[in-house]
Amino acid sequence: MGELRRVVTGGGVEVAYELWGAGQGAPVVLFGHGLYSDRKTSSKSEAFCEMAHRMGWAFCALDFYGRGDTGGDFAKTGATKCVECLEAVISALSGAADVDGNRVALVGSSFGGLASLLYAARHPNAIKALVLIAPALNLCSNPDVAQILPGFDAEFYADLAAQKPFEEAASVAAPTLIIQGDADDVVPKEVAKRLVGIVPKAELLMLPGVGHALPPGRPKIVMVEAVCNFLKRHL
Repeated sequence: MGELRRVVTGGGVEVAYELWGAGQGAPVVLFGHGLYSDRKTSSKSEAFCEMAHRMGWAFCALDFYGRGDTGGDFAKTGATKCVECLEAVISALSGAADVDGNRVALVGSSFGGLASLLYAARHPNAIKALVLIAPALNLCSNPDVAQILPGFDAEFYADLAAQKPFEEAASVAAPTLIIQGDADDVVPKEVAKRLVGIVPKAELLMLPGVGHALPPGRPKIVMVEAVCNFLKRHL
């Protein structure tokens, strides 16, 4: 178990985040989960926590708006609110005495990848490295998003329609690793192929035969090894 901490966004929402392996001077790997996950249910979070422990890095996982122990009505979530959660947590880490909050690597999966990209574009000097796993940029300005993701309030869909992630991506300053399965039927591989040509310091790892839900075994091992090697170079 990590240490559960809380911080409040500018909009007054209490965000829960959990920190493992804190120690003076330890850099931080911060993980942002997918839309329907939370910090406890994501298998990727567990895998990256183990990786960070092995490398002597601190690991942090947050709950996005309306998920897990974070406040808010999940039906009213959105990319903007998830970015606000990242802003609050990264600000808290930068002021923490038990980690090096100036050395943060942000890892985002699916919807969390969308939020992480937007954060990195809007705060280009705040993180040292960015990892995007099947970032769900295809949900933005998608006329069918209400059919793809039913049951959310109108503000969720309006917020997605207002995002321009491919336009903002050019502002990302951090070295970026994009990981994508070529059999993903939720986030098409074309998203990653387009994105790697826009983010200035990006590289792409395409996983053959892998869908949106990363299966256990070799694909997950390859992903974690790739992320670990990437962060060793940049964190």
